[in-house]
Amino acid sequence: MTETGPVTVRPGTPDDIDAAVAVWSRANEQKNLPAHAARLRAWARDPDTALHVVEDGGQLVGMALRLPGRADDGAGPLIPDLCHLTGISILPEHQGRHLGRRLLDAVLAAGRRDGYARATLWTHADNARAGRLFATRGFGPTGRTAPDEAGAPMVHLECVLKV
Repeated sequence: MTETGPVTVRPGTPDDIDAAVAVWSRANEQKNLPAHAARLRAWARDPDTALHVVEDGGQLVGMALRLPGRADDGAGPLIPDLCHLTGISILPEHQGRHLGRRLLDAVLAAGRRDGYARATLWTHADNARAGRLFATRGFGPTGRTAPDEAGAPMVHLECVLKV
């Protein structure tokens, strides 16, 4: 674990996109998902997408994207009360300090403020640490599974943002 200074979780700006995708790439370098990095970069440039970042002592160490939810795993029409989270990552040397928890809380709070009632995400089935984090924030399995671009199994999770 590396700690360099005050931690800030904030909305990202267009100037943060390349650094944020670099964080995701470093955090996921063992998974062999080059096409996903390009998708993250494109989604982050969409004005309807919200980028959130974590800084530690001025260094960007975490990122997450919140996209408007769409049917057919993003290919279909908008689902007005749904947002989809992707790219949730913390640099490996900064993990274990609850930065992912702070990031996810900020993303979900912003989603509530923006009027979303539900949030979904995909996570790798073998990522127990992420699974525990998502469960503590109310995410549960939808019953859907699918492989990522490298063939690794993923599970689809959903949580209610408004009661």
